[in-house]
Amino acid sequence: MASIEFDPQALARAIDGVMQDRADQLQAVYDLVLQSGQGESLEDVKGLLRNEFHATFGTEITDPDLTACADVLASGRRIEVRRS
Repeated sequence: MASIEFDPQALARAIDGVMQDRADQLQAVYDLVLQSGQGESLEDVKGLLRNEFHATFGTEITDPDLTACADVLASGRRIEVRRS
């Protein structure tokens, strides 16, 4: 019978890869909303962000995060996703 060995480093690498993929997806959402929302009102940018977030992740971004992020993007500033 074959034995299975637990490799914590391999698990950590796999988790790190998934986390980086999610961070990259979130950055792409923010960048897309920044570009497509140029010159739009805060409410319009909130709608764009809400829709893109749902389309990408299949879940909702809710206040206060929705408003805080949309406010930055509506002002023309880029949000940089950083993993800590």
